[in-house]
Amino acid sequence: MIPEQQKQNILKVSFILAGIIAVFFITLIFTEVKNFNLLGNDTPAVNVISFTGKGEVNAQPDVAVLNASITGEGATRADAVTKQAALKQKVSDALAPFKIAKEDIKTDYISTNPKYEWKQQTIYCITMPCPQPDGKNVIVGYTTNEQLIIKVRNVDDAGAVYDALSKVGSVDVSGPNLQIDNDEALKSEARKIAIADAKLKAETLAKDLGVKLVRIVSFNEDGGAMPMYYNEGAMMNTMDAKASAPTTSISIGENKITS
Repeated sequence: MIPEQQKQNILKVSFILAGIIAVFFITLIFTEVKNFNLLGNDTPAVNVISFTGKGEVNAQPDVAVLNASITGEGATRADAVTKQAALKQKVSDALAPFKIAKEDIKTDYISTNPKYEWKQQTIYCITMPCPQPDGKNVIVGYTTNEQLIIKVRNVDDAGAVYDALSKVGSVDVSGPNLQIDNDEALKSEARKIAIADAKLKAETLAKDLGVKLVRIVSFNEDGGAMPMYYNEGAMMNTMDAKASAPTTSISIGENKITS
């Protein structure tokens, strides 16, 4: 005959053991379900449907990038290099008022090459027909060219910087390439919109088909900054009534970040 107190103790121990076993199995099931929902797990995906979501965010550019080609020509390599260096100093002087940082002025490449001219021999004929005269390429000088990339962080100065560079002789200026300097937050925002768009499409189609969405089996992203949209035009010359020369006005517009 088992005493009543001992029976109660056995029941308590049994309940505790049952509880531990239950917690173990619940934890095991939860872990398996959690692993099943992980993106890219090894569980083979069947009955898959795919969706593409699109997210777009517009923002004004905060950087204008200009390109300047600085060329010096001379009879010798030394002459060409010297003239190019002198011209580059004029470019630096022209940029000085805009307080552009050193790290925002970068040499893309620099080269010195010979200039050739075709020289044809003069032949005095004493017989007919006269033979075709020979010729050859002769070095007549050298050209040094440097390509500069200039980043203007005050976009409102872009037109004035363009004008200042254009006034320096033998400098070809192009641009601006209007950019957003740090667009990671905008990319993240566009990505969230794209994911929400894809989810909405998935939920709508699943409801129409009468199926249940279980998990995401794959994900990939594509996108970036799209071409600029301008208010009026990329670059426009306007004449001030009081000015003697035209000034360049840059229309900033917006850049589109797409995911």
